[in-house]
Amino acid sequence: MYLLSIFAAAILFMASKALAEIEPTASDNLRFFGVWLGASMGADIFRFQSTLIIPAGSPDSNTLGLQAVWPGLQPHSQQYVLQNVLANGVPGEWLLEPYSCCNPIAMLVPPMRVYPGDTLTNTFSLDRFSMQWQINWVVIPGPVGQAAGEVSFNGGLNFDLTQYDNDNATIEAYTSSMFAIELQHGGQWDFGPVSWRDILLEINTTDTTWCKSGPQLQAGSFHWNYSTPVASPVDNVVRCYIAEMNFESPI
Repeated sequence: MYLLSIFAAAILFMASKALAEIEPTASDNLRFFGVWLGASMGADIFRFQSTLIIPAGSPDSNTLGLQAVWPGLQPHSQQYVLQNVLANGVPGEWLLEPYSCCNPIAMLVPPMRVYPGDTLTNTFSLDRFSMQWQINWVVIPGPVGQAAGEVSFNGGLNFDLTQYDNDNATIEAYTSSMFAIELQHGGQWDFGPVSWRDILLEINTTDTTWCKSGPQLQAGSFHWNYSTPVASPVDNVVRCYIAEMNFESPI
């Protein structure tokens, strides 16, 4: 089930630059390295937070190649994904691009420049009264960003999936969180390790097995590791915390 979800995103997901106007073909060379974390089909996610350390810029001069790193949420049907995408711009440049994929694909706000070494905290929180999602991001500059004149910034938006549903599909709850590196059009994983910190996932279940089992490999062959998950059940909600997860290198 979950392996299909990453490929569903691969087939339809387009990121920055002119790629947003390009329909994917077999020659796009779509590749993913990813893991997922979630409970059962009926266990809905209430909150998902993670902090991404922005990796080094790619030395690749291929201006058509797509390199993207993202955390995201997906329902059991795999019909759509809510993502805060870190995508390459010009060689060596990273842009933060919140997306809804792929029903239809929509960039939710204009791209925001970030720099290697910045910390990017992404939070997806469900308002259980309106059933809308609050998406927030906080960027703290590292040495490279500070040298470029970057200052800390944050932002957010309310996301109502019904505004982006173009085929009257049944709106579903998100049940899986995902962490992925996505490559298209000859893009390479040549920007070094990708590290997440302070991963927090809250799900309406009393089962803690899914948390204690840790993230599960979803796509690609690569070296990766994570710290021991900690499950805290409170009031029929399990809070799963992972202090650190690293995607080290492809195999």
